[in-house]
Amino acid sequence: MPDINATCSLDEGCPADVFSAFCDQYPDRQVVVYANTSAAVKARADWVVTSSIALPIVTHLHAHGAKILWAPDRHLGHYIQQMTGADVLLWPGACVVH
Repeated sequence: MPDINATCSLDEGCPADVFSAFCDQYPDRQVVVYANTSAAVKARADWVVTSSIALPIVTHLHAHGAKILWAPDRHLGHYIQQMTGADVLLWPGACVVH
């Protein structure tokens, strides 16, 4: 049975108000967020990605000279950064399960 009280550490570790203030410090960056975030965080983003489209999206952005602000999973963001060579600023979140 589904648990109505189930939560996600990625979502909980990226409160919309704190994340929005963080983004405001870097207005020159494209904000890319992983799908496991709240609707409010997604609304603050320029791009919402899943693990299957994160690499092609950031590759595209990097090819066009964009600097990236990535959230919420710093591990996936670091992998994307290594694979693309993009200038990626990482939100310090992580999934407690992975």
